[in-house]
Amino acid sequence: MRPLTVILDSDPETTLMWNSWSIRKASIKGPLLTVKYGHGDLFIEAGDPQLVADLIFSHDQKNVLVKGKLGITSVRYLEKQEDDLPHARLRSALKALLDSDSE
Repeated sequence: MRPLTVILDSDPETTLMWNSWSIRKASIKGPLLTVKYGHGDLFIEAGDPQLVADLIFSHDQKNVLVKGKLGITSVRYLEKQEDDLPHARLRSALKALLDSDSE
Protein backbone atom coordinates (compact mmCIF):
# COMPACT_ATOMS: atom_id res chain seq x y z
CA MET A 1 0.00 0.00 0.00
CA ARG A 2 1.08 3.52 -0.66
CA PRO A 3 1.53 6.46 1.71
CA LEU A 4 -1.62 7.94 3.18
CA THR A 5 -1.77 11.74 3.29
CA VAL A 6 -3.76 13.20 6.18
CA ILE A 7 -4.66 16.81 6.94
CA LEU A 8 -6.17 17.22 10.41
CA ASP A 9 -8.90 19.73 11.28
CA SER A 10 -6.78 20.99 14.18
CA ASP A 11 -3.77 21.84 11.98
CA PRO A 12 -4.74 22.33 8.31
CA GLU A 13 -1.35 23.86 7.48
CA THR A 14 0.48 20.59 8.17
CA THR A 15 0.33 17.57 5.87
CA LEU A 16 1.00 14.24 7.55
CA MET A 17 2.14 11.23 5.56
CA TRP A 18 1.80 7.76 7.09
CA ASN A 19 2.10 4.33 5.53
CA SER A 20 -1.25 2.65 5.19
CA TRP A 21 0.46 -0.73 5.68
CA SER A 22 1.18 0.20 9.31
CA ILE A 23 -2.53 0.32 10.16
CA ARG A 24 -3.26 -2.18 12.91
CA LYS A 25 -7.05 -2.13 12.74
CA ALA A 26 -9.87 -0.11 11.24
CA SER A 27 -13.56 -0.09 12.14
CA ILE A 28 -16.73 1.70 11.09
CA LYS A 29 -19.50 2.61 13.49
CA GLY A 30 -22.19 4.83 12.01
CA PRO A 31 -20.53 7.78 10.27
CA LEU A 32 -17.23 7.30 12.17
CA LEU A 33 -14.25 5.46 10.69
CA THR A 34 -11.60 4.68 13.31
CA VAL A 35 -8.12 3.79 12.08
CA LYS A 36 -5.71 2.45 14.71
CA TYR A 37 -1.97 2.92 14.27
CA GLY A 38 0.76 1.96 16.73
CA HIS A 39 1.34 5.63 17.49
CA GLY A 40 -2.32 6.67 17.90
CA ASP A 41 -5.83 6.64 16.50
CA LEU A 42 -7.23 8.49 13.49
CA PHE A 43 -10.94 9.37 13.58
CA ILE A 44 -12.69 10.26 10.33
CA GLU A 45 -16.34 11.27 10.20
CA ALA A 46 -17.89 11.02 6.76
CA GLY A 47 -21.20 10.62 5.00
CA ASP A 48 -19.93 7.34 3.53
CA PRO A 49 -17.16 5.98 5.79
CA GLN A 50 -16.91 2.78 3.71
CA LEU A 51 -15.89 4.86 0.68
CA VAL A 52 -13.19 6.55 2.78
CA ALA A 53 -12.00 3.15 4.07
CA ASP A 54 -11.80 1.89 0.48
CA LEU A 55 -9.63 4.90 -0.36
CA ILE A 56 -7.31 4.25 2.59
CA PHE A 57 -6.71 0.63 1.60
CA SER A 58 -6.46 1.24 -2.15
CA HIS A 59 -3.28 1.52 -4.17
CA ASP A 60 -4.18 5.02 -5.35
CA GLN A 61 -1.35 7.50 -4.82
CA LYS A 62 -3.79 10.39 -4.49
CA ASN A 63 -5.42 9.20 -1.26
CA VAL A 64 -5.62 12.43 0.75
CA LEU A 65 -7.85 12.54 3.80
CA VAL A 66 -9.03 16.08 4.41
CA LYS A 67 -12.26 17.70 5.53
CA GLY A 68 -14.49 18.36 2.53
CA LYS A 69 -13.17 15.56 0.29
CA LEU A 70 -15.38 12.50 -0.27
CA GLY A 71 -17.98 13.80 2.19
CA ILE A 72 -15.49 13.89 5.07
CA THR A 73 -16.79 16.19 7.81
CA SER A 74 -14.00 15.74 10.37
CA VAL A 75 -10.45 14.35 10.59
CA ARG A 76 -9.03 14.03 14.11
CA TYR A 77 -6.02 12.26 15.60
CA LEU A 78 -5.39 11.13 19.16
CA GLU A 79 -1.76 10.33 19.84
CA LYS A 80 -1.01 7.54 22.30
CA GLN A 81 0.48 8.60 25.59
CA GLU A 82 4.06 7.55 26.28
CA ASP A 83 2.92 4.94 28.81
CA ASP A 84 0.75 3.21 26.19
CA LEU A 85 3.53 2.71 23.65
CA PRO A 86 5.08 -0.78 23.42
CA HIS A 87 8.62 0.34 24.28
CA ALA A 88 7.35 2.07 27.45
CA ARG A 89 5.54 -1.10 28.56
CA LEU A 90 8.66 -3.18 27.84
CA ARG A 91 10.79 -0.73 29.81
CA SER A 92 8.38 -0.95 32.77
CA ALA A 93 8.33 -4.74 32.63
CA LEU A 94 12.13 -4.96 32.50
CA LYS A 95 12.45 -2.50 35.37
CA ALA A 96 10.01 -4.53 37.46
CA LEU A 97 11.87 -7.76 36.61
CA LEU A 98 15.26 -6.29 37.47
CA ASP A 99 13.99 -4.74 40.69
CA SER A 100 12.39 -8.03 41.80
CA ASP A 101 15.56 -9.92 40.88
CA SER A 102 17.67 -7.85 43.28
CA GLU A 103 15.54 -8.86 46.30
